[in-house]
Amino acid sequence: MKTNLLIVAGIALGLSACASTVSMQSPRADAKASATVTRGLFEPYLVEVKLDGKTYRGEWRTSDPTTEQKAATTYPHLKHIGQVRSTLTADDGSTLDCRFQTHGDTAEGSCSGNGRDYPLAGK
Repeated sequence: MKTNLLIVAGIALGLSACASTVSMQSPRADAKASATVTRGLFEPYLVEVKLDGKTYRGEWRTSDPTTEQKAATTYPHLKHIGQVRSTLTADDGSTLDCRFQTHGDTAEGSCSGNGRDYPLAGK
């Protein structure tokens, strides 16, 4: 019994060591938006956007790249590109619609809400 508990604890510790965090900031000086993507061993990852004093949370799932994204990418990089579309929710029920294009560990896109668009990019 103790052996099983030690094995499970070791696996959990090993998987948590594989987690990494990607930070994103708005390139616009007037926008107070930032995002964090916490990646584990498998998707969906967790994404958190802080904007106007609220924290929006949701899932980060990478899907196939757009046709335009494929056309703008050379062969060796095609396996590293994708797109993410997520609806994030704050504690008060308000939402942000986010769209990103990814390439390896980088992401560039924006989140929309309250009639405004908030660009975010990071690595």
